[in-house]
Amino acid sequence: MKNVRNLMRNLAELLFREVETPEEILYISDVEVQERLNYIKKLSRKVEKYKAKIEVERQYLEARLQERQNYQEDKKAENKVKKNFRLIS
Repeated sequence: MKNVRNLMRNLAELLFREVETPEEILYISDVEVQERLNYIKKLSRKVEKYKAKIEVERQYLEARLQERQNYQEDKKAENKVKKNFRLIS
C-alpha cells in the first residue's frame, strides 16, 4: 500500500509540477519531455499493477469473510436444531 502511495505521489508531482514562467517551458528540451512522459507511463503501469493486486486481495478477503459468516450461521442453525431435538426427546 505504501508503494502505491509513493507511486501516486511521484506521478502527481510530475503531472502537476509548477512552471515558474511561460518562458521556462521553452527551455525544457524535447528529450526531457519525452523522458518525463516515459517515466509517467512507467509509473502508471505500476499503479495499475498494484490496483489489480489490491482488487484481487479485496475479493479474496470478501470471500473469506462470507465463508466465515456462512459457517457461523450454519453453526447457529445446527445448535438450534440440537437444542430443539433435546427438548423433543
